Amino acid sequence: MRKVLITGGLGFIGSHLIDAIEFADTGEEIIVVDNMESNAIGLHDVTGRCTTFVQSIKDFDFDRVDFDIVYHLASPVGPVGVLKHAGDMAERIVSDTVKVRDACIKKKVPLIFISSSEIYGHAGQLDEKSWKIFPSEYSVRSEYGAAKMLAEIAIVNKARVSDLKYIIIRPFNVAGARQLPDNGFVLPRFIRAALADEPLTVYGDGKQRRAFTDVRDIVSAIKWIVCMGEWNTIWNIGNPVNEMSILELAFKVLEILRKLGIHSKSEIIYIDPKNIHGPLFEEVPDKIPYVEKLYKTGWKPIFSFEETIKNAVLVVG
Repeated sequence: MRKVLITGGLGFIGSHLIDAIEFADTGEEIIVVDNMESNAIGLHDVTGRCTTFVQSIKDFDFDRVDFDIVYHLASPVGPVGVLKHAGDMAERIVSDTVKVRDACIKKKVPLIFISSSEIYGHAGQLDEKSWKIFPSEYSVRSEYGAAKMLAEIAIVNKARVSDLKYIIIRPFNVAGARQLPDNGFVLPRFIRAALADEPLTVYGDGKQRRAFTDVRDIVSAIKWIVCMGEWNTIWNIGNPVNEMSILELAFKVLEILRKLGIHSKSEIIYIDPKNIHGPLFEEVPDKIPYVEKLYKTGWKPIFSFEETIKNAVLVVG
């Protein structure tokens, strides 16, 4: 029986990865390491399904368990969630990744590192070989993106001088059920406000563009890539069909609610996010995934954004 270790397995993407592994019913044993700092599910949700260690990566002893593959997802997350880690986040992301990487080398197992589209640092339609260009003014968001990039570099370079096998995944604008609004993610924030008949607060002018990808498609693509077994490769995962502005998203949420028979009284208002989250808050650049490399393998997303919103609404509601 193969043993799968997932760091950050109680988080948004991690919890969906657990669901996908269990749904496949291949008999894999799941081991989770999670400090429950930004968990999307609780310990009661995984009781009997997997072995869970409530610990940070820093404190966890990887020698205490056996495993055959590692999915490393543990990380600070979210436009707001990362702010409390200002100045300490880079060291944490890199040191955690290096510790996980070295455990994989020692046990001779592959590492699946879930990175971020924010490693690119700039706006545009971005493929795996796009340049990484960060603004001259440092921000907490750039600390996050640069740390993820440095973690990638540490993995790639170590593989050049060791037997490490890795796959690096860069998800774009993940959305769906269980995403935490308190970390600043826009879709659950809009849904929660609309269900409570509160204003949908659009940051700035609302022209920021995103291409949202259903978390179930993200997990499907991760599993697809791993099953291909093309080691020491880097992949973008996203759904460019869903490109829209944040203002368009606000109207879309209200429209889908009406289709579900929920007639929200919410208005759409424009605010300066720094007035809410403080001076450290920064919007991320417009990022549209170029995913032809993945599409050429035969994988395609299956969930429309309308389905993504409906699924998220049903879970929140």
